[in-house]
Amino acid sequence: MKNNPRNYPDTMTSALSGRPMTRGEKLVSFKIGKRTCSYMQSGWWCSLTDPDDMEGQLVDGDNQVAEMARRTTKRR
Repeated sequence: MKNNPRNYPDTMTSALSGRPMTRGEKLVSFKIGKRTCSYMQSGWWCSLTDPDDMEGQLVDGDNQVAEMARRTTKRR
């Protein structure tokens, strides 16, 4: 998957807060039942390093990565 689909600019403005977002991967975790899954989610993020700052936006193929992680966790 291309890391910068559609050749977006280096930074974008968050529609939620107006903060700048940069393109990259961030460790995301979610829980289904008793099972926790963590994976690297590509997208636009306000912070790539702060694990508590989850403000960001997924575009194009980013949503496919999230869906694959959820399906894989459900099957296990």
